[in-house]
Amino acid sequence: MLRLRFLVVSSVVQIVLAVTQPPEGAVECGKRNQTTVWPFHVGLYRTVGEETLYFCGGTIVNRWLVVGSAHCVQPHPAELLSVRYGTYDLTQPDRAERCRVAKIVVHPGYRAPDFRNDLALLQLRDPLPIGPLAQPVCLLPPATDPVLLDLEGVRGTSVGWGVGPQNVYTRVLLVSDVEAYPQSRCKELLSAKFFENNEFFCAVTPVCSGSGGSGFYVQEDGRYYLRGMTTFGVAPKGSYVCGINTLTGLINMEQYTAWIQQYIGESRTRSGSESVEAQFANNNSSMRESAEVHG
Repeated sequence: MLRLRFLVVSSVVQIVLAVTQPPEGAVECGKRNQTTVWPFHVGLYRTVGEETLYFCGGTIVNRWLVVGSAHCVQPHPAELLSVRYGTYDLTQPDRAERCRVAKIVVHPGYRAPDFRNDLALLQLRDPLPIGPLAQPVCLLPPATDPVLLDLEGVRGTSVGWGVGPQNVYTRVLLVSDVEAYPQSRCKELLSAKFFENNEFFCAVTPVCSGSGGSGFYVQEDGRYYLRGMTTFGVAPKGSYVCGINTLTGLINMEQYTAWIQQYIGESRTRSGSESVEAQFANNNSSMRESAEVHG
């Protein structure tokens, strides 16, 4: 019997992205210049006594905001959490920069038993210094149809750390180009209830336990978009962790752009300041305006 685990300690398809130029002064999204660092990806850390321990992944939305999995962060108070950016090797934490979390916002529709809306926003105490080591990802435009596209054949890059065969975290960031399975196959291998309306998709990825919230990024015209986010995987019978190169369920991020935009807009209205504010213009203006799928 296969065991589904939360990911804490857990034909060619072409998507055509039509983007517009960002307004003057806005930070461009989805840019990556270095070969080892994925500047959109961050590690989430929690303070336990005198130690600060890695436990999940996340993605930078703007200089004030990170998106991750609700199942990762919900048990923890915000004041004990931080994000590290520019990290490649977990054994060298002193070389990574850290920002503390000020607030956690869990999606109001989150349901732990079946992974529904497994999404949370982490608002930071101080802004990230946007540069080579920290970059906002591009977001897809808001979904207009409750039944999302079947992502069969879509290729992207899965990024994150995970628990390896000896139940210890991989030392360096795992990066792999992977292809989404057809939804019919995901339903056969996992469970049909997870793939209603294509809210999830699945792929064999190198990141599993310990990688909840890690991104699945697609590239178009030199920019990276957050297409999916690691949520659950298959653990062998008798095991409580899923290993490397395992069938993984990923949440389809297209359905959450509107919620993220709404939160940022409300935060801007409440604060009247630049915290969680017009930096989102980089995603708004650079976002895909339309998508076509070719069989």
